[in-house]
Amino acid sequence: MDKKEKYLQALEDKLEKLKGGIEQLQAKASQVGADARAELEKRLKELSDKQEAARQKLQELKGAGAEKMEALKTRAEKVWGDLESAVGRVKSKFKK
Repeated sequence: MDKKEKYLQALEDKLEKLKGGIEQLQAKASQVGADARAELEKRLKELSDKQEAARQKLQELKGAGAEKMEALKTRAEKVWGDLESAVGRVKSKFKK
């Protein structure tokens, strides 16, 4: 496996892990009160949008040649960082 393939696999693994975190939050939505549920559902929509952006970035990276790879990596890492941070914030807010 070359460097690009390893990088892409690591991103796919991260995306799958984050997907699991989002699914846990979705399950939690049925366990919280109405006000909290409304806020959690709003946050889940935001997470879903960020997750989709990460999937799209991954597809761009898969199709990129070596010359575009470095430029795309920087943007992709920002997208992943945003998604990871958002999942973490929502998890900690609804940890109770």
